[in-house]
Amino acid sequence: MKKLILKKNTYGLRVNCPVCKRNYNNKGIDNCKHYNRQYYKSIKYRNNKTFTKKHPTRNYDLALKFAIEFSNDVKNGVLDNIQKSTIIDPNSLSILDAGNTYIGYINGINVVKQEENTLSEKNIKRIESTIKFFLKVLQENKIDLRRLAISELTKIHVEFWYLIIIDIYADSTNKTYVGILKNWIKYMIEEENVTMNNPFKSIKIHSKQKDIITISQHEFNEVCLAVDTKSKYQILGGKTKKRNLYKPYLINSFKLALETGLRREEYLTLTWNDIKNIENTENHMIITDNLKVEEMTKKKYPKKFIPIHKNLKILLNELGWQQNKGTNKLIIEPNRKSKPITMANNCSRAFTHYFKEAFPDVKEPKQMKSLRKTFLTYLNKSVGDETPKFSSHSGIEVLEKHYLDKKIITKGLNMEIFK
Repeated sequence: MKKLILKKNTYGLRVNCPVCKRNYNNKGIDNCKHYNRQYYKSIKYRNNKTFTKKHPTRNYDLALKFAIEFSNDVKNGVLDNIQKSTIIDPNSLSILDAGNTYIGYINGINVVKQEENTLSEKNIKRIESTIKFFLKVLQENKIDLRRLAISELTKIHVEFWYLIIIDIYADSTNKTYVGILKNWIKYMIEEENVTMNNPFKSIKIHSKQKDIITISQHEFNEVCLAVDTKSKYQILGGKTKKRNLYKPYLINSFKLALETGLRREEYLTLTWNDIKNIENTENHMIITDNLKVEEMTKKKYPKKFIPIHKNLKILLNELGWQQNKGTNKLIIEPNRKSKPITMANNCSRAFTHYFKEAFPDVKEPKQMKSLRKTFLTYLNKSVGDETPKFSSHSGIEVLEKHYLDKKIITKGLNMEIFK
């Protein structure tokens, strides 16, 4: 766990270490090495009284915000009549404080060693952002986060948030968010002794039917042309005013994504030996791992089969198939220095950017996922109900074992994008 940051401030924000039994200011913080035990704390004085408060976050900016609010409460006399011996009723805890309490818990603040969680930094950030987004939605609906007690949270409040997420995110994403918020309330009930029903417990995700967004041949060609002819800079706000989105592998990545229908992490990790011959004929298929599903389930999953149709064959030859046939070299950017996830994010940002450059009057630019939808649409035209057998077919190890019918294979080989 990283050590806490502390800057000079006039709001009484300090870093406390229960091991050193000291409150550190910005100059003394480097003397403490117990990073996993540190926590932010406010210390303020008024009328010969000392007021203190622990802050359930390891984020400096958020801790400073809490410290400013606490400092104002002390200054305005809000806390004058509160005695240390006062027992706080958990049912009166505000929803804002309840959110901060849980965020503090997942960050390991004031948690005994045997109850510390093993969440990754990525998961912790996801949980924090999910709770903050939920609270933001409530605030936008005129809910006072400091006045609404966590025990008073109802399904009506949850509905404000639910109606937004079903319009924005995919079902799988929404299920993740529901699970996070359900666990938050479960923690408040079981660990903080809040008496309430869990309003997230019975949520069923029913997203509105969305149009399948594909891309036309004209649009795709214009995006590829824009990579070489339009501005490579994305205009940003803040200190970083612009970002260079150009990468030499973009056009080949876009084309391979369109002609294979693979997800970003899948086509970026393809190697030449992923291309397999079909029963000693001149026909071939790409056989690759179902990476996204395996990452989610942590289990090995059936392979994906991509027919090497006419246009894909032309593209692969342009990329060096004949020279690299059977090798374990990567098809896209073989001498890369970047990680696949970095390249994947570069591709996604760049595609949206260059679509905007190519079609500046379009209000909602198409995203890179439209390439996969386009491939599956044309594949479905060729193979019909057999489409799922190409994306992942249970029990298949090699094509020679005839799990895929030869007629189905032929249909897939005869497909053609934009025809």
